[in-house]
Amino acid sequence: MKKAVVKKIVFIDTSVFINCALEQVEKQDLLVLEKIKKQLNADKMILVMPENIRMEILTVLRNGFGDLKKKIEVKINNLISEEIKKKKSKRSKIILKSLNKSKREIKGGIEKQYISTKKVVEEIFNNKNIYSIDLTDRLINLGLKRALLLRAPYTPLKTVWKTTFEKDQDCVAFESVLDSLEKIGKKFKNFEMIFCVDDSDYFENDKKEKLHEEIVNDLKSKCSKIQAFTSPLDMLDSEFKEEYTKEQREDYETLADSIRAEAGGLWTGFSESTSRSSLSNRGNDQISSLSFSTSTSSSRLEITGDTKYCLKCGNNIESSIKAEHLGYLLGQFPFDCPFCHKQYMIKI
Repeated sequence: MKKAVVKKIVFIDTSVFINCALEQVEKQDLLVLEKIKKQLNADKMILVMPENIRMEILTVLRNGFGDLKKKIEVKINNLISEEIKKKKSKRSKIILKSLNKSKREIKGGIEKQYISTKKVVEEIFNNKNIYSIDLTDRLINLGLKRALLLRAPYTPLKTVWKTTFEKDQDCVAFESVLDSLEKIGKKFKNFEMIFCVDDSDYFENDKKEKLHEEIVNDLKSKCSKIQAFTSPLDMLDSEFKEEYTKEQREDYETLADSIRAEAGGLWTGFSESTSRSSLSNRGNDQISSLSFSTSTSSSRLEITGDTKYCLKCGNNIESSIKAEHLGYLLGQFPFDCPFCHKQYMIKI
């Protein structure tokens, strides 16, 4: 007898999606969004996408990259202002030229990263196996009622930075998913519901080991099985046979933890401290940012980030190193002396 096909219906919350997008930016080898797209293309997964979650993801990406661009511009402008105050010289003109060049290149690099990341996200949104759920007055009302009744995934008031509207977002999204399962159930007789969420409001407690009883009770009559994962890597490995190493899982968790620690600022823009690198805190001199392509040529001499003078020409390269560092998240990056063009690899 032929085994019945069990469809896997997946819901991925905004925070997890953003984690995956940032991982994409950092050029790690996890490729979570690409593997989700692969499973969608292979008809192995149906991704339910409430419209409010779709809008939230796109808004966070747009605002985050825009905010990052502004912050970096301010930092470099401060370095330029400091240099302008110094005595005018040939050396000063070279440094100012280097700083302005860095500003243009970094801003351009951020824009390219935003465009490429948004493209991958939109390819997923437009996939044939996306089950889009339009945001209607009815669903908004259902979400609001759920929040007023303090039913999971309602956000308790202890999270003071969220506005009333944002507190209702999870409830609206869950009610949207719940409503969609009625229609999905008419198409597929047998399906599993998989939640990929790292928001503790979906769980019984902060340990996130078990979905909240109120959520399970609302779902159990609609699907054959209910599962929850806080990590998309665990979900892809367990349910879709996409293997990840222990080191890769740790890389993802480090990134997710850093974003979670800055949750209050995430929705208005990516925080400067979302870096997963091991940069030490040395005030404004150390700025975590997005990473861009780097050259690791063995011909480059390795020096430390606090090096002040070029080893070849003897000129002060401290401010130029600071400006270049703004464009990199990695623990090391290539740098060329603006005076003699000696090539270095800066190690932080």
